[in-house]
Amino acid sequence: MTKAAIVILAGTDGHANVGRVVNGLETAKEFAETDGSSFSGS
Repeated sequence: MTKAAIVILAGTDGHANVGRVVNGLETAKEFAETDGSSFSGS
């Protein structure tokens, strides 16, 4: 099992900061979906 940390540095106002949070969450989701899938054939 691979472990990872995603740290998001963003303020609480503005669309750019919300975009950073969304990108971070999307990255975490993709990592969770693909974690270990490359070794499923072993």
